[in-house]
Amino acid sequence: MSATSERRSSQRLHLPLRMEIEKSPAEAGLRFKVQVVTSNISAGGAYFVTNHWRLFDCGGNVEVTVYLNKTSACEAVMWPRLQTMATVMRLQPVGGSRNESGAPESRGIAIQFNRPLSFS
Repeated sequence: MSATSERRSSQRLHLPLRMEIEKSPAEAGLRFKVQVVTSNISAGGAYFVTNHWRLFDCGGNVEVTVYLNKTSACEAVMWPRLQTMATVMRLQPVGGSRNESGAPESRGIAIQFNRPLSFS
């Protein structure tokens, strides 16, 4: 068994769910709210790609809201949502568009949920 699979306590689901990330009020510095789409999610955390990666700090805490509809096409419907606090575990370069210096414009961000997701 690999080291990665030994660390995972729950199955990852490759679902494109809409997620809102907000910097925790307890965190110092710039407050922000970013809409992203998950690449994968599990009971323990989530992974997503964003161009707004500079707003995130490894070890920083964020508030997470996961919307259980896959797209935002039906905004008038009150879809169930889940909320929790999470810690940013890593930021990693991903392929795709690059800026003029050749650095990736987007980064993948892994977050670990600090407590179980709960309905809000």
